[in-house]
Amino acid sequence: MVDPRTQPGYWIRSISRGASLMADILGRCDSLRHRATAARYLVRMRWILTLLLPALAACSNDAATATPRAAASETGAIAEASAPQGPAIEKLVLSEEKWKERLTPGAYRILREAGTERAFTGALWNEHRTGTYSCAGCGLELFSSQSKYDSKTGWPSYWQPLDSRNVSEHEDRGLFSVRTEIRCSRCDGHLGHLFDDGPLPTGLRYCMNSAALRFEVQKDAAARE
Repeated sequence: MVDPRTQPGYWIRSISRGASLMADILGRCDSLRHRATAARYLVRMRWILTLLLPALAACSNDAATATPRAAASETGAIAEASAPQGPAIEKLVLSEEKWKERLTPGAYRILREAGTERAFTGALWNEHRTGTYSCAGCGLELFSSQSKYDSKTGWPSYWQPLDSRNVSEHEDRGLFSVRTEIRCSRCDGHLGHLFDDGPLPTGLRYCMNSAALRFEVQKDAAARE
């Protein structure tokens, strides 16, 4: 088995992920004191990155820096379930007043204000039953329990959506970093973020908020339980 640390580009990706993780932690700090501490560490990390990245890049072979996502695509390992299926998705557009009537305060803060629930506090991070995860705002089916896995982060995590068209990707430049925000394609509600540190076959981690999702147990699974 090949040690991934010997692969070109490994350390560049690892350091970049560390910076993104620190920015993510900064956004979840409860107090100004903790936030200030995290911010100082983030500034130091960025200073180190400025010094190290050019040297690391010079030692890397760009042709061999394929991410797990690219590698899985080349081998055809990505599950077909994520491929576009069926007709185009019809948009759901409501006023903010209507959304407040439709959603709980917690769901509104996440879906409409791009908030984030604290780790290990959501209702679905430790859900292991068979079923489907839909958008809490509009009911669009987003993820299957078959692609859910334990990421050890405290948020529901999936390595692929049910249909790639059901979620949309958007650049998020908040918290001193560039991340990929994931939204519901029907109601444009904020769901969470996408990272490239997930398991095979995609190498992706869709890190979602429990309050943005609604879980429906598969009927035959519920009967067995």
